[in-house]
Amino acid sequence: EVATEWASRCLEVGRRHGLTAFLIDGHHRLGLIHLSAGRVERAADQFADAWNQMTAHGYRHPGYTHARGDIAEGFALAGRTNDARSVIAELEAGPFDLPWAQGVAARARGILGEAGQFERAVSLLHESPWEVARTQLAWARTLPVHSVDQRMTAEAAVAAFDSMGARPWAAMARAALAQGEHPPSIQSADPLAQLSGRERTV
Repeated sequence: EVATEWASRCLEVGRRHGLTAFLIDGHHRLGLIHLSAGRVERAADQFADAWNQMTAHGYRHPGYTHARGDIAEGFALAGRTNDARSVIAELEAGPFDLPWAQGVAARARGILGEAGQFERAVSLLHESPWEVARTQLAWARTLPVHSVDQRMTAEAAVAAFDSMGARPWAAMARAALAQGEHPPSIQSADPLAQLSGRERTV
């Protein structure tokens, strides 16, 4: 609630005084708040407003690369593939060669289904526990449910978010973990229903 109020005030000041940086920050922060609560479509809408401001006014400073990483992930999670790829292209092109930018771009590519990108993201982001945990969460969501890999990846994300006190993100990681802990039971009114007539006779 405090973060939402702060972001809303950024937008208010930005609109009142025509300050693009405040508008970008406000939309970016609101998008990240929605993303942390699992409201992917609402996050993507806010990220789109931030992205439109950035592209319209040519914001290329590396200080805004962080926003680009969140925007790329939000678009990818919301299935806005073309928008996600536009942001990814900027992250990968620079103008500054930052391993962090390459890493969050790789995470977004992983969300879009490109093989080997989550592994690459973890390698590039190894100096940032926060980004590694976010990558592990995104990765766990794409792994086969009930698989050992999914459980281990989700557990690593839970532990990392807990250690940072990132409670909303830890909750999402726990949801991914719970999804893989309880295989669905196979129930049927007739346990022989899948057998042929001959098999039933035998």
